[in-house]
Amino acid sequence: MIVAGLVFTIASAAYFIYRTPDHHVHAGYTTGKVLSTFDTSDELRFDVRAVVALPDGSNIAVRAQSFAMAQWLIDETCIDVRKAESSRTYYRLAALANCAS
Repeated sequence: MIVAGLVFTIASAAYFIYRTPDHHVHAGYTTGKVLSTFDTSDELRFDVRAVVALPDGSNIAVRAQSFAMAQWLIDETCIDVRKAESSRTYYRLAALANCAS
């Protein structure tokens, strides 16, 4: 039993040391129209989620975890587009000044 625990500990440590995270590359900023917002806050944290329509016609969900970020979710908002090495696209809420031209 001790040998099994030792092997598990070494294997777990090797996994966390040698695994490679999926690195993100900033792809740019885009604007989107806020379709709906809903509050999912509780006593411990502030959390607002929004459904945003992108210019390509797709809808995404973003979240604001502070009151200042939630104020960006009015009519149009700025979205930070990030691409991962696995070609997956991630979206994050960004400050409106980033999308100003």
